[in-house]
Amino acid sequence: MKKRILITGSNGFLGQELTDLLASNKAYDVFATSQSINKNSNKRGYTFQSVDLKQTHHARELLNTIRPHVIINTAAITSVDACELDKKGCDELNVKLVKTLAEYAKKENAYVIQLSTDFVFDGINGPYQEDSPTAPVNEYGASKLAAEAILEQAHISYSVLRTILIYGLPKSTSRSNILTWAKNMLSEKKNINVVNDQWRSPTFIKDLANACKLAVDRQPQGILHISGGENLSISDFIYAVANFWELDTSFITEISAKHLKQDKNRPRKTSFILDKAHRELSYVPTPLKESFAIIKQQLHKA
Repeated sequence: MKKRILITGSNGFLGQELTDLLASNKAYDVFATSQSINKNSNKRGYTFQSVDLKQTHHARELLNTIRPHVIINTAAITSVDACELDKKGCDELNVKLVKTLAEYAKKENAYVIQLSTDFVFDGINGPYQEDSPTAPVNEYGASKLAAEAILEQAHISYSVLRTILIYGLPKSTSRSNILTWAKNMLSEKKNINVVNDQWRSPTFIKDLANACKLAVDRQPQGILHISGGENLSISDFIYAVANFWELDTSFITEISAKHLKQDKNRPRKTSFILDKAHRELSYVPTPLKESFAIIKQQLHKA
């Protein structure tokens, strides 16, 4: 029997990548949902339904209709500023939806894969293990931590995949990320301001999607850290992009997080210890330059 898999937030960066990856596998019966119309250029191999998951009764109706064996929840408000401005909407999508998914999973013995973030940490004492003390410094991080707690207390089969700063080539031109933004701006010879005193371990989108697939198949329990293996300042990452594509770095201006008023509400330095992911999922991150080469090949094929 095929595994019925529901992907929430399927119009998002990860959602589209995941939909394409899983829909190409005949072992899965894939269902995708997002609030708006389907924005994925690929419409084959899966069933899409537009649903506002902030409405609990709509979410329950969808779950009871599809009856998924596995739920991959990528639906979220991920903007720090948007979460601060709309705390009610952030709570409805980032927290209450997870409670609804957990209730369904307990009733139907389904498996939940929840996407989370390095922003559950304050960025002071990294690199972080899965059981390192959490201390979010913004509403977004707090909402994702609350979602983790719901799953932990629900007595269900689940995994939480925490990740850091996703980059890659989006399936849709309406999506952007740090790599495509920097590459496009510098290609057009436009000035960009880049923070030089925040450090991250950027995560290649294909690595994260593959980790989700491995979680579908192996169904580990609890929290796993999924990220790139290299810790860089944001500015170092942008310079790496510029140098790989041979773009003019004179258009890059380095600034401090304080300059953007992000020194208090963003973690300063986050990186993950990936031992558990390697042990339980055989996860090995793609080296930065190798991922750039893959993206370059994708661009040539586009």
